[in-house]
Amino acid sequence: MKQYFDKAFSKIAVLGSGTMGGQIAAHFANLGFEVVMFDVSEEVLAKSLAVLKKLKPTPLASQSVIDLIKTSTYESMDILAQCDFIIESVVENLDIKKQLFANIAPYVNDNAVLVTNTSGLSIQKIAEHSPEHLRSRIFGVHFFNPPRYLPLVEIIRTSYSDEKLLNKAEGFITSALGKEVVYAKDNPAFIANRIGVFSLLAVLKHAENFSLSADTVDALTGKRVGRPASATFRTLDIVGLDVMSNVVKNIYENAKDDPWVELFKLPVWIDDLIEKGCLGSKTKKGIYEKKGKDIYVFDPKKNEYRLSDKTISPEVKKILKENGSIEKALLSLSECDDPQAQFLWSVYRDVFHYACYQLEHVAETVRCVDLALKSGFGWQRGIFEQAQLTGWSAMRDNLIADIDSGKVLLEEPLPSWVSDRSFVYSEEGAFDPKKDQYIPRSTHPVYKRQLFKPLLHGEKQHQQEVLLESDTTKLIDIGDGVASISFKTKMNVLSSGVLIDMPNCLDFLEENGFHALIFRQEKEHFCAGANLYEIISAIKLGL
Repeated sequence: MKQYFDKAFSKIAVLGSGTMGGQIAAHFANLGFEVVMFDVSEEVLAKSLAVLKKLKPTPLASQSVIDLIKTSTYESMDILAQCDFIIESVVENLDIKKQLFANIAPYVNDNAVLVTNTSGLSIQKIAEHSPEHLRSRIFGVHFFNPPRYLPLVEIIRTSYSDEKLLNKAEGFITSALGKEVVYAKDNPAFIANRIGVFSLLAVLKHAENFSLSADTVDALTGKRVGRPASATFRTLDIVGLDVMSNVVKNIYENAKDDPWVELFKLPVWIDDLIEKGCLGSKTKKGIYEKKGKDIYVFDPKKNEYRLSDKTISPEVKKILKENGSIEKALLSLSECDDPQAQFLWSVYRDVFHYACYQLEHVAETVRCVDLALKSGFGWQRGIFEQAQLTGWSAMRDNLIADIDSGKVLLEEPLPSWVSDRSFVYSEEGAFDPKKDQYIPRSTHPVYKRQLFKPLLHGEKQHQQEVLLESDTTKLIDIGDGVASISFKTKMNVLSSGVLIDMPNCLDFLEENGFHALIFRQEKEHFCAGANLYEIISAIKLGL
């Protein structure tokens, strides 16, 4: 019997109407769910709704969605008994959460789950301090900001967690919300923030070591290397320097057993910008400032803004172009004396070092880390996937050489499992250092409905029958009398070849008893439109 996980829960309660609480409530309302948002007063709730209308990017699918969010104070809890998916998103204080859970306990119905969106506190401790009859229904569900746009949700179990409820929640979050669910271990900042924030700080540290300016670093660490276009310093501005400062401080204060803990500090000059109220995009001035059409960047050496100049060295540009991707270019960059080349190699080397060390503490498999970085931080490939593409043995050996010579951020030995293998992804699955095994993808029924779930490099690829294929199109049988067609043109444009192939494909499907056709693309961009070059050429020829 088919299971429809998008119907697993019907009425949502969000406890707390702050930055994340309000946006989570809005995201559920966008999808048509009944949502009740709670807070200490009607004034606080009204302010939250007003903020939702002004936020950029907007958390609302339309302005009318706001009317679907019902509100209530904690003094009127009867309505909570009707809710079966309860999300706690109040201030990051264990005592406050403990008191809140005790107060709501009498109103939580027997079929409800109670999840916390905390990003800094131990889920185990939250469960331990909660009423005993609720503990099996408490686990972490960490949304990424902004929740409407970032696909990652980390689920964190406790020793009390009911596995059936976890599976139910995983199916619901995947199916109803369209999220990428990753299981994280109960450690400070979980997976994505722990590794991703370290990566940002490693960039900042090596920018200082190699005397590179913010605009040069952003030219090097954006789309050219498979990271978001906002790169590093621009990302900090978008997130908010004050927000990032809080995230970094949270990890610093809660991860004292991390050998790299002293790296979790922002540079003094960024702290100074925060002190001056230059917080980034929201104050229209941070590391960058726009004046008219010109972009200025802060120069910490001169303590002033100058016109931005995002140029990179010809040598680095050449290496990246010749190799085609950062993964294939890394070893060449490591051998190049250019400071920008050494900067890029140093960043990737140290993030790889840190991820190898932290893997068994924050995640179950390398897949969990890579999916978290791709879905939460917008990386084109995760750090372990990158290392396997570069060449696991070469990456490892170069790292060990740099550890021995003292070039790394911390001379911490690599875990033994790193040297015991030459790959971390195989057709069997993704490597789990605790079990010393390759673990296949989840068999959760919800994923059987995802016919074309993107796979990581090295995983066993989908095997599907190609019905017809030409230079411009590919027709695939996806089962149950349904086929899919994808374009092979640049940016998936509608070329004359595609238009010629389409009738042939439709005839084939009709003759062979197919009853449905899905248009999907295997490459980025669904379809950039018509092939304008062909149209212009035809006009010139008078066709």
